[in-house]
Amino acid sequence: STDTRAKLIEDTGEDISSLQYALEGEDLELCKFIFAQIHNNPKLKTKLLNATTPKNQNNFHFACRGGSVQCLQLLLEKCETQKQRDLLFTADNDGSFPCYEAVLKGKPECVEFVISKMTEKQKTDFFNAAGKDPIAHFLRSHERNTDDDARTLRTLVINVAKD
Repeated sequence: STDTRAKLIEDTGEDISSLQYALEGEDLELCKFIFAQIHNNPKLKTKLLNATTPKNQNNFHFACRGGSVQCLQLLLEKCETQKQRDLLFTADNDGSFPCYEAVLKGKPECVEFVISKMTEKQKTDFFNAAGKDPIAHFLRSHERNTDDDARTLRTLVINVAKD
């Protein structure tokens, strides 16, 4: 039944929601299914869109970690308020922005997409966050031997140079 599906979507029994699980897994079809199931349940939709983990990671952290631009676009489309959309630029308890997840995973399309959505102030915050330089993180965490790694680094360098 619809109520049973909504309950399963709402309560996974874990620290992450079913939506976050689908976003991290780059499962666009599951994301669409979840949004279809909660379409007529505004309270649950709001709860899922505002969901954070104990470390204050939001849906955008999971979507960027997965690296699917299509999942990111869907998530942005489903956000109902500017506050929900602004979570794309909100750091977790460790000071990591969602885009850092895509940087660390070497997901260039995702990095490019998120940076394209940033205002100049958000870019400044992203590139100048204390102890969270995305270029330094990238260089420490990657062998830099794939085309995606090179493209991710190129995207970061080009955008930081625009400041």
